[in-house]
Amino acid sequence: MPYSIYDETPFDIVIDDGCDVLSRIIVRIREMIVSAEIIKWIVFNMPKTGDIKHNITPFTKPPVNEAISRVEAPRGELFYYLKSNGNLTPERVKIRTPTLANIVSIIHMVKGHYIADIPPIVAGIDPCLSCMDRVVI
Repeated sequence: MPYSIYDETPFDIVIDDGCDVLSRIIVRIREMIVSAEIIKWIVFNMPKTGDIKHNITPFTKPPVNEAISRVEAPRGELFYYLKSNGNLTPERVKIRTPTLANIVSIIHMVKGHYIADIPPIVAGIDPCLSCMDRVVI
């Protein structure tokens, strides 16, 4: 689901049918080109005069509730779960980074390949090793 102004911004979704390291590199390069095009579109379509509108709400105690957020990050889907009991400290926070989901796929990616092929295969998913650690608050 689009957020911010992405639903108003014209851009191409980058995909590729290839399932190899080269395909992932090509997709990443094309994503950078599309990102630059998005930035150019936003800069040229910003209001030329006046203030840029922003809404900042004053900080209040959160309601007792749960929330889930899923967004597309450079390495894949980034997932947040937050549970509030009404206090300033969340009762539960769960963060699942794309690397955590991607790292398990390496087992399938390296099957049938030479040992020398493993480093570029692992690099192809661009793992963030510090992102794989579970976050505790």
